[in-house]
Amino acid sequence: MIVFSDKKSTGSLVKVLSKVLKDKVAIGEVKNTDRKLVERFNVNSYPTILGLTSEMGGRVYDGEIARDPMERWIRNFAANAPAHLGAQEFTSTTQAEGNCDKSDSNFCFLLFIDPNDSKDLITSLQTQFPQDPIRFYWVNKSKHIDFHSKF
Repeated sequence: MIVFSDKKSTGSLVKVLSKVLKDKVAIGEVKNTDRKLVERFNVNSYPTILGLTSEMGGRVYDGEIARDPMERWIRNFAANAPAHLGAQEFTSTTQAEGNCDKSDSNFCFLLFIDPNDSKDLITSLQTQFPQDPIRFYWVNKSKHIDFHSKF
């Protein structure tokens, strides 16, 4: 969670939310003077509260600037945000946790590659589909030859 601010010091609301939600979500603050990040995330007004869904963007909070509605939105966002940004290997442990099995309500995207190959495609797709129910993984095709051959 990023709070973009035009204030010189961190506001009490951001401090309170950071403390209350410390076990749920990390809250960072970016000042309007950090032009590089302001431009990267296309911030046009302050304050802007951005819940990151990828390395390049996210969802903007558009509600009242008050503790209760912001805390509810952040908790809801944290509960539904992607667990991992970037490429994650699909392993037997990942599968044992219930990911990509018959009971999983999400779609699974599996990229069969060698471990040294670029995983940029996964990150790019995560950026394009941040709110869709899709899990993105890469599979070591050299290590899991039998699994790879089934596709």
